[in-house]
Amino acid sequence: MASRLQTPNNVTDWRGLDERRLLDADNRITSTLDNVNVRNGVVEGRKGINEWDGITTVETDTPILQLMDHYLSTTAASSLLRMTPTKVRKWNSATSVWDDITGVALAGASTARPQFTMISELNALAFTNEGTDRPRKYTGSGNTVVLGGTPPFCKAIEYYVGFLGLGNISADGTTFAPLELILSDDPDGTWEECNDTEVFVTTMVLDESPGEIRALKVHAGTLMAYKADAIIAVRFTGGVTRFNRTKLNFPLGILAPLSLQSLGELGHIFLATDRNLYINNGQSIVPLPRNVQKSLQETLPASMAAYVRSMVDYSRETYILGYQRSGATYLDATLEYNYRTNEFTRKVYPVEFNSMLGFKKDLDSDYVRLASSSNLTYQLETGTDDNGTAVSRYFDVDW
Repeated sequence: MASRLQTPNNVTDWRGLDERRLLDADNRITSTLDNVNVRNGVVEGRKGINEWDGITTVETDTPILQLMDHYLSTTAASSLLRMTPTKVRKWNSATSVWDDITGVALAGASTARPQFTMISELNALAFTNEGTDRPRKYTGSGNTVVLGGTPPFCKAIEYYVGFLGLGNISADGTTFAPLELILSDDPDGTWEECNDTEVFVTTMVLDESPGEIRALKVHAGTLMAYKADAIIAVRFTGGVTRFNRTKLNFPLGILAPLSLQSLGELGHIFLATDRNLYINNGQSIVPLPRNVQKSLQETLPASMAAYVRSMVDYSRETYILGYQRSGATYLDATLEYNYRTNEFTRKVYPVEFNSMLGFKKDLDSDYVRLASSSNLTYQLETGTDDNGTAVSRYFDVDW
């Protein structure tokens, strides 16, 4: 009897990547996928990459450590900055160059993981290069300068209800107090411990666990201190006490400080010390589905796990984590999670990135995805190829 070729049924509610998938399990997911975007069950090939603003002049002070945006509320415009070990440069959209706005040279290390925050009352960006220099500010013009009042060196930084918080601090840049968090409501004026009617500066020792403070981030009126072995919720209460704190019910800490991002009302997402992704909603910490566990625990070298970078494309509600798949030095692939639809995907690039940022040019623009190699800044999801290299886009579905 002649056989008849059966046409497979349509796949509905396709959910993208799941590296745990077993054969003949669920045809709505796949473990074989690269370089595609997945949203609401629709799959399409990713776009390419090109040098940002067509700038092909390479950075001489390498590597590029961090991309930062300074949002100037008076003009509703955003400045794009990038930090290297000794320099800070600003993208000049009129001349398509990176202008040097460093001022006094930085003394950063090539492995630094810089952090930054906006001080809204000063309309200034504040940043640290993981404690090599004292924290600096940039106001939108001129050069970067050290914050006033001789702030301590710090490895973590965040602005919270009128206070600038610095975590894992040092008076001399050599000996750090890894459990200490200092908060000043006059961050460009004084960092001396005081409590009067005009200025309040306080230091807290977050000794609920022995692990160091690695990152700080605000969610829903709470400053979350992410430590190596715990997460501490710090809340402003006013009155004599001013602040209280609670250790969240979570047995792990944060592994990669630059994996930490805000997902709006959903909370924070981060890579924990077990090399899995979690979301902290302020009350509880829940793991993401283990869809990308193989990439994080088997493909990503253990030595690189603490140095992964991330960004959020808020226009597409997507968290993007850069990781090393087959690269020699930096991050040559991304894992992407749509936090509205709970879909995952995976991408690989011919360029190794060391920093990334979801950048919004102005109030009415969509976010663009930027990533820097050691010496160039690129825009992702643009054009059709990777700066002249064809992109291999595919996914498999087992029927």
